[in-house]
Amino acid sequence: FMTRLRSTARNVRESIRSLKPWADKNEKLGGLYNNISHSFAHLDGYLKMFTPLNRRLYRSKVELSGKEIESYLRDIFDERLTRHHIRLEASPQFLTRTTEVFPSSFLPVFINVVDNAIYWLNTQRETENPTKNIK
Repeated sequence: FMTRLRSTARNVRESIRSLKPWADKNEKLGGLYNNISHSFAHLDGYLKMFTPLNRRLYRSKVELSGKEIESYLRDIFDERLTRHHIRLEASPQFLTRTTEVFPSSFLPVFINVVDNAIYWLNTQRETENPTKNIK
């Protein structure tokens, strides 16, 4: 199921990319293209979140570093973070730390925290919080 879902997402992503040259030349299509592209990027980020859930059948612990967690979160959230001018920062101590975990149980916790942080940072006025950072 997840393989088919990833394949479908890849096809939609490629189709959206193929529309870009026309969208660049047609103002009305450009607005529609941007809306579809941003909406799909958001949906694609959520699809990526479910990847570890697919691995629940392989219930074995793995050594996971903070650097790998940060990379995983950036893969999911980078586009949203950029769009909303939010910085995700990890301390050197976090990046070098490792722990033995079940990724399918451990990674969704980080996803939830970052997703909630993005939501709450976007509800604040810029004057309330001019530097939007998740640390």
